Amino acid sequence: SSTALCSPRARPAPSPAAVRALGLHSAVLETAKWLAGLRSPEQRAVCVLDGLTLRTGHHPVRRRPQCPSCGDPALVAERTRRPVVPVSRPKAGGSGSNDRALSAEQLLARHRHLVGPVTGIVTDVRPMAGMPEGLHAYDSGHNLALGGHSPAAVSRVLRSRSSGKGATAVEARASALGEAVERYSAARQGDELTLTDSLTGLGPAAVHPNAYQLFHERQYAERDRWNASHTPFHHVCAPFDPGAPTEWTPVWSLTAGTQRLLPTATLYFDTSSGGTRDGLWADSNGNAAGSSPEDALVQGFLELVERDAVALWWYNRLRLPGVDLDAFDEPWLSGLRDALGRAGRQVWTLDLTSDLGIPVMAAVSRGAGDTDTAAPVLYGFGAHPDPRLALRRALTEMVQMLPAAGPAA
Repeated sequence: SSTALCSPRARPAPSPAAVRALGLHSAVLETAKWLAGLRSPEQRAVCVLDGLTLRTGHHPVRRRPQCPSCGDPALVAERTRRPVVPVSRPKAGGSGSNDRALSAEQLLARHRHLVGPVTGIVTDVRPMAGMPEGLHAYDSGHNLALGGHSPAAVSRVLRSRSSGKGATAVEARASALGEAVERYSAARQGDELTLTDSLTGLGPAAVHPNAYQLFHERQYAERDRWNASHTPFHHVCAPFDPGAPTEWTPVWSLTAGTQRLLPTATLYFDTSSGGTRDGLWADSNGNAAGSSPEDALVQGFLELVERDAVALWWYNRLRLPGVDLDAFDEPWLSGLRDALGRAGRQVWTLDLTSDLGIPVMAAVSRGAGDTDTAAPVLYGFGAHPDPRLALRRALTEMVQMLPAAGPAA
């Protein structure tokens, strides 16, 4: 019975002899069919036998073009050497708050083979638990951008997830898949193009990490005291040694139209060693996945614009103008506000647009009637040349945070 299956009493080994025998006999049968010349789509899949129900499931396997056994192991390195030359592409309708070459439905259909518990790079894409009715956010697995090198850090990472947002369920699913693929692709695989030398030895082709980390000398001088009282997200790394041997990877400069070299550790999440807390490390700022290279480039750029504007606002404690939500005649917006009201939450939006001139919005929400400053306040941010889409991105990102906050007071 279902009660017996869910009870805490001891269960048999997950691989009883009878089930192992069935699996072995099935493998022998499939081998004989192959040798006899029989070909079928199922032979390009991993077959899984459920020992409880005796049902079988097939999980398609696609060859990795960079596979050292059946592909070109130099493919990733060769792609890294190429210039990045954006081209103009038509923008698809139905892509929500993003500018995409494919609609959300088309993206999910084209890349659905990436999702699967056995052969997928994304185990599952499913609705986030605890989401109020009428609002949408999807979970897509662990966040590879976060590393853990202590029991507490590992626990934090295991609770951190990749996820996606959108005004509709389809948009949220596509967003969740994109974020999971983005982080998987940024994890170091071992076939990346690297060279080892010092900054001094490489000369002007190499970029000093200070040029993009932007730490001040005062921050380096006070780093030990600062790091002791702040979370890893706010840690200041050790000063870079220009004479030390370092791994470097070529990147393409869109502004200079040439290749530069950046420390490899700042480009990929090293899930094997993770480096040290004081060394160079990668984060996901500016990372993005898309249905075309231009999609990904635009999304990554807009994320940097957004983070820049948020930092100017937050760390300088600026008072910035609010946004009149009633001025936006958008059906999705009225539906989202109604759903937040039913969930017992208020919402406001601020205009964070900086000197870059690209609209950036912040959505802020708390429980209706809350006056206690300890009550959970949620934030979401968005940037886009179209202020309506910047607003949509900010509000849907704020909605994405609702399950972690729990029910509103």
